[in-house]
Amino acid sequence: MIIYKVRLTKIVSTHNNLRTNEIEGMSSSLPVVGQGFNLTGESLTKGMNARLVSTTEIKEIEQKGNEYIFKTLNSTYKLEVLDIEDV
Repeated sequence: MIIYKVRLTKIVSTHNNLRTNEIEGMSSSLPVVGQGFNLTGESLTKGMNARLVSTTEIKEIEQKGNEYIFKTLNSTYKLEVLDIEDV
């Protein structure tokens, strides 16, 4: 199984559901048009184990090397692949 260490940065959004503009974490997949993107990172809430981030459906993706710019129903994000692990 491949696990991607990633950094997700919110570029533009119609909401503040992400709580911060940037999150580093792990994902088992890269962005795919027609699907949401999910990642798990360190919790922002003291005493909680993890922070889960799920986007709405991806409408468009632009890839440049290890960076992906993708648009969802409400937001535009930049995803940087920092490392890849085969577990």
